[in-house]
Amino acid sequence: MEKEDLKKIIEENLFDKDNESINVNIYEDDIEDEEYIQKNIQKTTVYKDKFDDFLDNILSKEQESDENIHRTDIQAEMLINVDSGRQYSSLIRFRHLLKPVLTDSNNQLKYSINLISLKFLLTLFLKSSVDDFKRSDFIRHPRMDGNLFRINKRYVEIQKGTEIEDEKLCDADLYEVMIRRLIKPDFFVAKIQFPASYGLSAEDIKSDLLSFIFNINLKGIKLRPSEDWQDFLDLRNKHYSSMSIEDVKIPRKKYDENLLHLYSDANWSDNPFTQYMDYYQILENFFTEIPKRRLIKYIKDKITNPKFPYKDNNVLYGFGKEIAQLQEINKKEEGQLRETLSEFVENPNDLIEDDLKDYYKDEIPKFIDKRNKKDIIFDLNDNNTDKVIKNMCKRIYIVRNALVHNKSDRENNYDPSKHYSSLKREVPLIRAIAENAIIYSSEDYI
Repeated sequence: MEKEDLKKIIEENLFDKDNESINVNIYEDDIEDEEYIQKNIQKTTVYKDKFDDFLDNILSKEQESDENIHRTDIQAEMLINVDSGRQYSSLIRFRHLLKPVLTDSNNQLKYSINLISLKFLLTLFLKSSVDDFKRSDFIRHPRMDGNLFRINKRYVEIQKGTEIEDEKLCDADLYEVMIRRLIKPDFFVAKIQFPASYGLSAEDIKSDLLSFIFNINLKGIKLRPSEDWQDFLDLRNKHYSSMSIEDVKIPRKKYDENLLHLYSDANWSDNPFTQYMDYYQILENFFTEIPKRRLIKYIKDKITNPKFPYKDNNVLYGFGKEIAQLQEINKKEEGQLRETLSEFVENPNDLIEDDLKDYYKDEIPKFIDKRNKKDIIFDLNDNNTDKVIKNMCKRIYIVRNALVHNKSDRENNYDPSKHYSSLKREVPLIRAIAENAIIYSSEDYI
């Protein structure tokens, strides 16, 4: 989006249409003495024109920034995702990480986990479209009372690390707090500080920050670098997220326990890699059974057909060769996958919602070589089911291989820091097929 679009969204959520200013009270809500609270409230007024100048100034500063690292002369920030993407309300749970600074005295470097700088935060937002930003539900409605903006001192202290009992926040600090008060969730960064004269290259900075994050992970704290800012948009799979218990049907089937464990694990995870592999393993469970059963049925149907010329040796020999060829195909995983899809995908058109279908018809994952495109796109509304199944199988198998194999000379390799959101878009299809597999392979007990 353009800078003016972002400014408009922020200001519309702070200032009433007819008011050019807003009153701000900074208070303490953890003190029960109302008289003390009233006596110690800090009151000020924020004027829209000055706030507008502040936004212009911060958005005009050009600083070195790529998709996930933001650098100044004395520090750099790497965007990270906390606890598998569960960002909302995570500030308190990760507060113990925000205070300490790890100092490398030998190299004059300081490492820490911090809230993202305002400049980096707004830079990320500018990379999205206006529609995506609004759909993402990033704006938290502030605690307003008429034209009064109320800020809790404890919140200010956490966000800014500023003790404000003895001194009033300067305008720039206050404006920043107000903007942060609007934004959800809490965005975190791994931060490195260095002397202004220090000649750290972008490659060195990235390497140091990744090593820092790895060492944190070794202590059992879930952090991961995010090279894709869309991780923080509303792109997580929210299948049935608005469902209430009244929407649940009474169980009428007995399902395979192992398949349910895989399915639950996929649903529990926010990581598309885990989700995709769990759903794939549900299908993999049938790779031996289904091809064998379908081949036996094909043989029986053929030889029991009264029109089958069983006395013709040439026909029998040809039929035998055909069976041998089918057996060879079924020995390969891709062939087994195709047979499994043929079993559980009766009507491709019903698999996923209409608004997702164009993606599979027109686009492929970013981590798959574009030369494969014609073989792995398909129209789920196409009446030629065999063609759809063929390309669907190829797509699922190529994606699976890109996740499982990561050889340096391979064309299709998945990098979780770069391709996280791209893989997310592949999950709905394989999830729908896995659900069919669980349901169709179940037993009715009522």
